Amino acid sequence: MPRALTAEWRRIEPAEQPEAASQWRARRDSLARDGCNHWVFRSPSDPDAFLEFIEASDEDVLRGARTRAGMEPPAEILTELELS
Repeated sequence: MPRALTAEWRRIEPAEQPEAASQWRARRDSLARDGCNHWVFRSPSDPDAFLEFIEASDEDVLRGARTRAGMEPPAEILTELELS
């Protein structure tokens, strides 16, 4: 089964960024327990814009891990294109 990924833009005001970082750390730990990778990137042109990626071995794992991490409603799940 192909790998699965979600990518979501989030706008976080400067005063809320420390709390957001804390939530992302907790989310990363929860997702890691389900075998998922979690990354957050900040836009260099807009310091209040963050792109959050979550990657898993397949759609079912990703969907369940997102739910357990308190991430509802589910984002669109992208699946890896096999290039071999």
